[in-house]
Amino acid sequence: MHNYLFYMSKRQQEKHGMFGTRTYDIWAAMKKRCLNPRHHAYKNYGARGISVCERWNLFSNFYADMGAQPKGMTLERIDNNNGACKTPFPTIV
Repeated sequence: MHNYLFYMSKRQQEKHGMFGTRTYDIWAAMKKRCLNPRHHAYKNYGARGISVCERWNLFSNFYADMGAQPKGMTLERIDNNNGACKTPFPTIV
C-alpha cells in the first residue's frame, strides 16, 4: 500500500488549507497506522483490526467531526480490541 498523500494532487492537499497543521498531521498518522502495512505501528493498529471509519477517509469529514486538536489532548481508540473509529481527543497528555 502506498502513502495516501501520493494519491492526492498538490491542489487537493491544499484545498482545505490545513495541510501541515497539527490536526492534519494527526489525521494522516492515524490513517498510516491503521491502513499502511509498512508503517512501523501498523502491527498495533491495522494488523489487529483497528480501522478508520469510512467517513474519516476524507480530512474534511474528520475536521468537521473533530475540529482542531485541543492543546494537551490526543486521539485515542474507542476500544483497544475492536476495529472502530477513534474518539475525539479525549486523553490529556
